[in-house]
Amino acid sequence: MPQISTICSREEFSCILKRELARAERTDQIFSVVDFDIGDVEVNSELGKLLLRVLSKRLRSTDEVGWLDNYHIGVLLYNTPFEGAEIFSKTILGLLPAGLPPPEYKIHTYPAEKPKDVSTYQRSERKKSLRIFSYSRDTSKLEGTKAFGQMKTLYFLAMPKWKRLLDIVGALFLLILFSPLFVLAALMIRSVSSGPVFFRQVRVGYGGQVFTLYKFRTMKVNADSSAHRKHLSELIRGGFGDKERGTPMVKLDDPQVIPLFGRIMRATCIDELPQLINVFLGDMSLVGPRPPIPYEVEEYASWYRGRFDAVPGMTGLWQVSGKNRLTFKDMARLDIRYARQMSFALDLKILLSTPLAIFYEIKDRRRKKQSLAKGVDSA
Repeated sequence: MPQISTICSREEFSCILKRELARAERTDQIFSVVDFDIGDVEVNSELGKLLLRVLSKRLRSTDEVGWLDNYHIGVLLYNTPFEGAEIFSKTILGLLPAGLPPPEYKIHTYPAEKPKDVSTYQRSERKKSLRIFSYSRDTSKLEGTKAFGQMKTLYFLAMPKWKRLLDIVGALFLLILFSPLFVLAALMIRSVSSGPVFFRQVRVGYGGQVFTLYKFRTMKVNADSSAHRKHLSELIRGGFGDKERGTPMVKLDDPQVIPLFGRIMRATCIDELPQLINVFLGDMSLVGPRPPIPYEVEEYASWYRGRFDAVPGMTGLWQVSGKNRLTFKDMARLDIRYARQMSFALDLKILLSTPLAIFYEIKDRRRKKQSLAKGVDSA
């Protein structure tokens, strides 16, 4: 990263932003980040130096300055709403020497509040990302133009090289290994249900980015999702069962599952195999949090969003730590722990533990069915 003067590196500033976002999610304290675009620092080094000089005179002792990337300097303003950050930004630009082209800037505020002059503020699930974290205004655009940003994408770094390499090699190997199973699953689905073999669904991934997830279709075509949506809402809110602990994450026994093979594919996780395509494309990883559906995210408490700090995966800590015996809060805590402790050794351990976890889950499900059948017979 270029060095202009004393300023946090991208990695250091990323850690600071993560810490502040975690604090804000727990306490509902507001903060803003001003993103100054200084262009190519090798060409505009003088602009960068002048900007930092002005910032050093105007910042509070609690504020932080750091690189967002090679072209952007970020300023973290604690306990500052959007309007305060906008006043700060205009003040900084006003202190720069006359005749010098002022840098463009964006303001990201968390938690997102509706500015007084913004008439349209809504979630946008139809765009490329689920913009649930913050809003921003790009001052390079015409006045009145509304631009939305994501707080978390300010500090997200690229996936570690070892993890991406493991995903590519692992996905290719497993796609080849399970190719006969792909053909068999496709034939099974077509033999009992008309319609597509694959099911495509929008999911929320790394940093709140949405992507299309692939599965083998185990439900009837155009199945009603309202029951599933209600079930997930209850699980996330802990609306039934032990109110202190919450409700275990048990799958909904949906009557719309296709006959004969649907439940078998779901129980054995065969329906998840097409997600190897998502892994190869980079939307997912072999190991990581399960990617939620957008309507799940609408039910999230703010700290649950820490699940988006890691690339979503086909398996993860939750799956090998009890899965259906754990509550949604348990799952969220495990996912956040994984995001913070991610390592090659941990990924390898989870991958090796997954087949055994699936086996025990199937065994436990059969035992429960047998127990239920005995109860019915004795009645």
